[in-house]
Amino acid sequence: MNKMHESNHTKWNAAAPRWKARRDSKGPWHRGHLVPERVEKALEYWRENALTEQGVEHIAQHLGSLEGKNAVVLGSGDNFAAFALASMGATVTSVDISERQLEIAAERAKDLGLEITFHQGDISDLPTLPDGGYHFACSVGVVAIWISDLWQYYAEASRLLTPGGLFVVGEVHPVRQMWSNCEYFIGEDAMVGKEGGNTPEADFFYFDRGPHQYLYNPETGAATEFVDPEDEETRDAENVQYIFQWTVSDYLMAMIDAGFEILHVWEEPTKNHDQWRQNCFHALPNGFYMVCKKKQ
Repeated sequence: MNKMHESNHTKWNAAAPRWKARRDSKGPWHRGHLVPERVEKALEYWRENALTEQGVEHIAQHLGSLEGKNAVVLGSGDNFAAFALASMGATVTSVDISERQLEIAAERAKDLGLEITFHQGDISDLPTLPDGGYHFACSVGVVAIWISDLWQYYAEASRLLTPGGLFVVGEVHPVRQMWSNCEYFIGEDAMVGKEGGNTPEADFFYFDRGPHQYLYNPETGAATEFVDPEDEETRDAENVQYIFQWTVSDYLMAMIDAGFEILHVWEEPTKNHDQWRQNCFHALPNGFYMVCKKKQ
């Protein structure tokens, strides 16, 4: 694991409790196991929100039923995708850099009676996982921005898949993540642009792949400020997270170079896209998705 990935590993271990609380407040997973008849509702939520409706459709179209098939979730994070795949009958291996995230996910899986294998590791280098051991792989939790070599990451995903295996990827759209305080600006009450009056600012150039550094709170893992690479006081701090700005063409070319056929690509708007005149960030795409098949 390289230095930048190790720093991100530390950041996500710190962020795990906060992320758990955030998910607990929003999703139905934590209520489902308390009332048995609501478990299916929770699983339906995971299928829709972790894999997206189009993602599930493409799984059915190209793989048929997942019953009895091996699936690996790369950068599993809160593990909603792993839960969804397990509920669809797959034998699931969940991989994440943060052991604390995996511990939380294991507790949730136990509560819901889902059997999942949890594996801590760097998704761009997984030597203990078998060549061609999986029929399906997915990475839908905004993962690539934390990875220093997109080409190596997709090559590793290709190694893990059987010929003809499917790889579903979902990322934050690269035109969105370069904006300072973007999470704040897309809140329900945010007003940005011609009518809002606030001026959005970019932290970095779209074509500057990085690494881009942000300080984070060591107690909560929450990012606090962008680090200017010329600032000697902050650039060598211990509580630094690293993100990478992969362009749309990077995602496509890295996938092709890894031996995948790209079957489908789509972009999704923000939920409040009809309010784009009040908030210019709602005029931007929110997510970027690909469905790819490993060549025979």
